[in-house]
Amino acid sequence: MGIFSSSRDRRRAMERWHEELAEERDRSKRRLSHLGDDARGHLDHARARLHDGQERAIDYGQRAAYGIDRHVHENSWSYIAAGAVVGLAAGVLLGRRRW
Repeated sequence: MGIFSSSRDRRRAMERWHEELAEERDRSKRRLSHLGDDARGHLDHARARLHDGQERAIDYGQRAAYGIDRHVHENSWSYIAAGAVVGLAAGVLLGRRRW
């Protein structure tokens, strides 16, 4: 006669199976929602760290540029002389070459 003794038993089994499926579906939805929240939190944390690193890099670059600018303005003749020496040496070396 099969597993079920009556159609009523089959119906109850099917209803119980549908209920279990619905419960598992709801559990899966909750798990996915929590995973999405966790992923969103990790992404927000990574963005914040990236933003902080970007601000530090910009600050460091600006301080370095201002320091070099100040140093060049305070010692401008030294840099002019160094540029002239490098230009003269390059001219002498390139002038000796035969193309």
